[in-house]
Amino acid sequence: MEYQYERADANYYLAPSVWIDHDHAAVADTARRIERASTSARDYLEQAFLFVRDAVSHSNDLPPGERRITRTASEALVQRQGLCYTKSFAFAALLRWKGIPAGLCYQRLRNGKPTIHGLTAVHIADESQWLRLDTRGPGRPGFTLAADALYYVADPAKEEIDYPCIYAVPDRAVTDALTSHNDFAALSDNLPGSLHGFDPQ
Repeated sequence: MEYQYERADANYYLAPSVWIDHDHAAVADTARRIERASTSARDYLEQAFLFVRDAVSHSNDLPPGERRITRTASEALVQRQGLCYTKSFAFAALLRWKGIPAGLCYQRLRNGKPTIHGLTAVHIADESQWLRLDTRGPGRPGFTLAADALYYVADPAKEEIDYPCIYAVPDRAVTDALTSHNDFAALSDNLPGSLHGFDPQ
């Protein structure tokens, strides 16, 4: 895939934000634990991926009474749950804390109605390339730096889309959905079906 960037400089994808708050103590504490258990930067990347994929539950996989809305990386790590959007924030935050540029990518999928799915784009410095790694989980996809690791494969025959844009902060359609609802069921019924988008430079 030929990606479109908000900025061509990969370091642009290191800044903290309200959503990817890797300056938050909860993110730093988690990152330090992963770092202590890692043997290299690549191992850190893999362990961070596996942690968010498997130890941070996708909220829809939990019993209804346990599902909570998390809106930021730190909230997802503290509460150990989130939708695909905040799981992607959490993974990106752990990578940015380590100095690994990470952005956000999206797919439009159809399960009855179109729904935007969020995943993380990671800059692999040794290869000077970006890869999409999806922490939706649990258990899959497997970790790889040889190709994109996707939970879902978009089907053009269903008008599903792999968006080529790499965002430094979440698309506004996602943040509007996360901030417009305080009830998890209401949020689930009103997930975005399209992106607001950006003008790549």
